[in-house]
Amino acid sequence: MSALGNTCLFNDHEPHPSADVTIKGADKGTAIKHIAQALNVSLDHVYAFGDGYNDIVMMEAAGHGVAMGNAVDPLKEKAEYITTDIHHDGIYNALKHYKLI
Repeated sequence: MSALGNTCLFNDHEPHPSADVTIKGADKGTAIKHIAQALNVSLDHVYAFGDGYNDIVMMEAAGHGVAMGNAVDPLKEKAEYITTDIHHDGIYNALKHYKLI
């Protein structure tokens, strides 16, 4: 990680030996804003699903933030809706909740 210097942030997935890497100044929230603007879609019509710390900015950017049932508590606090976990049809259940399917 030292080779990347101060250009990236690491969000480890304890206890699993993996991590998300984000370039400083760019994150899921800015990506959602750019994509919505490019597609001419209001952020009010954007749904974001997440479970980790790196998803908090995404929840703040999207019109509708959905935390998976297994999400970290700080993300659940930001979410508009908390669904079941991925192994219990979380995305499907959230889409039904919002009447998108």
